[in-house]
Amino acid sequence: MSTEGNQFKLDPKSRISLYVQLADALRNKITAGEWPVGYQLPRYEVLAEQYQVARITVRQAVNVLVQENVLVSNRGRGTFVCEVPGAAPGHLRTPIAGLSPRAGGFSIVVHEVVHDAVLPPELVASGNFYDSYVEVIKTHVREGKPIGVYNMFVARHLYERFPDGAAASELLLQLALQHAEEEIDHSYQTISIETADMVLARKLDCPYGAPVAKLVRKLMTTDSRVLTAGISYYPGDVFLMDIVIPKDVLVAHRPAAVLAPG
Repeated sequence: MSTEGNQFKLDPKSRISLYVQLADALRNKITAGEWPVGYQLPRYEVLAEQYQVARITVRQAVNVLVQENVLVSNRGRGTFVCEVPGAAPGHLRTPIAGLSPRAGGFSIVVHEVVHDAVLPPELVASGNFYDSYVEVIKTHVREGKPIGVYNMFVARHLYERFPDGAAASELLLQLALQHAEEEIDHSYQTISIETADMVLARKLDCPYGAPVAKLVRKLMTTDSRVLTAGISYYPGDVFLMDIVIPKDVLVAHRPAAVLAPG
């Protein structure tokens, strides 16, 4: 399938480098199936003419995809598609709730624990609150790479029920469900897609401006108190959320995507 007549145009005035834009455009062709596995890319000169960039820009963009193991380049033979981005084997789709340091390959790094912490404004927009919270700042690491950074707030009386060192060995949501004496009513969460600033890019070991998933979650009791709350970020290339919505909930609440104000 040819799209030469509808060629994606790069923006030379953008703050995003041309080679990054071009890498995105080429990656999109592969993801969309226009360039299947085994496809040989056009010569650099052809791509440079199509996208109105220098040959070195094409080389840089191709190198990005080679580093991602999406393309393979063989001197004298050309450059070929060897993998579809995001098409990870099923066994790699591990639910975060199923990860445990005891299983190996996964670890929880607790950077700081702050007692009598102040909740950020976006977490206090709704709900009733306890007098004191403990903030746990941590990173989840799988096979040496960060897969999530967290600022979690736990009602102090609940945190004090946790076993010593449990925050570094168990997921806080699981600990809350195990040790809460209050009756839990529901979990409220909001997911949004953002881009990594320099601080977040460093924490997640991802490029500046890369897509990241932001998850804001509150665990609510039956009397509308916020038992736990947190803000977490995940690299866009590892975040996947599968949600099963029962028919009665679907009919009653009509869940839908929400557009943020422009």
